[in-house]
Amino acid sequence: MLREPRRLAVARGSTVEWGRRGESFVAGSLASRGWRVLDRNWRDGPRELDLVVYRDQVLAFVEVKTRRCGGKASPALVEEALLSVTPRKCRDVQKAAQAWLRLLARDVTEGGPLFPDLGWPREIRFDVAVVLLEGGRQAMTYVADAWRPGWDIG
Repeated sequence: MLREPRRLAVARGSTVEWGRRGESFVAGSLASRGWRVLDRNWRDGPRELDLVVYRDQVLAFVEVKTRRCGGKASPALVEEALLSVTPRKCRDVQKAAQAWLRLLARDVTEGGPLFPDLGWPREIRFDVAVVLLEGGRQAMTYVADAWRPGWDIG
């Protein structure tokens, strides 16, 4: 990992705890599909990257949205979670991704690649994963390439 994220004190049953549960579920699901988790909960000031994953020269920054559903999971709940990834949130994730990539590039120029077994990605994308937690069950909706950045963010 590029830099150890700041650990938050997490109260049992808190929103942060539920979010971490969802992130762990997504990380495990992606790992079982051949993705390598490079970073989790990486912070750049107030911004955070939930997951940074890599497979076949594709680097994906994954925003995870976790929702608890007391009743039956519904498409409306998934849609609400997807809509919570606002343009502002996208810009914040993009800025954090740029900072992460700058550190990766700096590590490459200052003594070799941080991940020597990986090549520089030929594709960088932004994905969104929605996790619905119902009792002990978990379900995931995954949107690959959820948005395309302009990279001209200030």
